[in-house]
Parts: sequence; C-alpha cells; structure tokens
Amino acid sequence: MALDFEKRCLIFGRWLYFFAAYTVTIKYLLPVLWAASKGMPLTTYVYFWDAWWIAHLAVGAGLIRRKKGIWFWAFLLTAAEIIIIVVKFVFYLQGPELTFWHLNWFVNKSFLLAYFTVLGLWLMRKETRDNL
Repeated sequence: MALDFEKRCLIFGRWLYFFAAYTVTIKYLLPVLWAASKGMPLTTYVYFWDAWWIAHLAVGAGLIRRKKGIWFWAFLLTAAEIIIIVVKFVFYLQGPELTFWHLNWFVNKSFLLAYFTVLGLWLMRKETRDNL
C-alpha cells in the first residue's frame, strides 16, 4: 500500500529531525565527552564544526507542517548535501582513516547520502512539487 502525501511529508520531516540529533550526537557530543574523559582539550576529536543540523531541523519542520514554499529549501538542501557528501567521499576514499571517529563520520555520511537520494527522488515527483 502506497503512503499518501501527508504521511510522506511527516516521515521525511521526522527523519530530518532524527539525522539532526544523530549528527550532533556523533559529531560533537560523543567526541567532546570522550575527550573530557581522557583529560584532553574538548575539541580534540571534533574534526569539523558546521551547522547543517540546523538546516535539517528547519526543513524537517517545514515538511512536517507541509509549508508552502518548503519544496525549494528541501531541494536546495538535498542537492547541496548530495554534492558535498560525494565530494567528501572522493577525498576520504583516496586515503581512508579507519579510526573509530572517522568511521563514525563515514557511517553518518552514508546514511545521509541514502536519505537525501530518496528524498530527492520524492521531491522530483509532480505531486510533491505541486503541493510544497
């Protein structure tokens, strides 16, 4: 049974909330706590600070509420994420570091790439474009 449009909006929006929390946890919270437990500077294992998780929350909220005009922002976020992740993968896979923290990063980015690929396909549907 196919999901209706409203349920898909809810699912995609909630997944963006999940990915925002997941990203903050594995990119910032756990590395900071680990460094603290080792008596090291708190940013020792934080490799890159960014605010993509805020964009995920904003677009997620727009999808959940089915805000008119969110399609553009969802598509822009999707395209940017896919391009950035693919470029990062190209560089990472040339000389991968197989440490716990880098593998966490790789798993996070792999999940995000899969999610945004599916979201991008859904965003390209006429029904989605017409209603968002």
